[in-house]
Amino acid sequence: RVTVYLDHARLVKGEDWEEGFASGLLHSLCFFPLLSYGATAPLAEIPDDSLSAALAAGWEERPAGRTRFRGTENDVEDNLFKEFMIAVSLLEKRQELDRHLLCSLVNEMESDEIADLEMAFPILVGRPHPEGHPMFPGMGDFFAVQVRVT
Repeated sequence: RVTVYLDHARLVKGEDWEEGFASGLLHSLCFFPLLSYGATAPLAEIPDDSLSAALAAGWEERPAGRTRFRGTENDVEDNLFKEFMIAVSLLEKRQELDRHLLCSLVNEMESDEIADLEMAFPILVGRPHPEGHPMFPGMGDFFAVQVRVT
């Protein structure tokens, strides 16, 4: 039997979201993050000296209406980024345990100290094609810069 933890369905308004998605990851066997343009583009900083060239090449200064990270203290907190960091940390810990075959240590640890997470399979989702495009309502190539037609 497979139990799916879908964060937007399981997280409750007013409760600690960080604790909710961390607990969801801790008790999941596999992580399937949906990586869309709107979720990942703000994570890509465009240095000030490259901004004009990037905008001319079709990059957006505010992708999906969100401010890009600048790598400073003024960056807004991003729960998606936090969730990725937690997943990476749990996967690294799992690999370390597997690599060293610490069976005796694992047996001595309490069950809530060991994450169940064993693997991640990111699902890449490109931007939706605009109405009128021959591939509408399909999705574009995640890796291609798609200039939004307005």
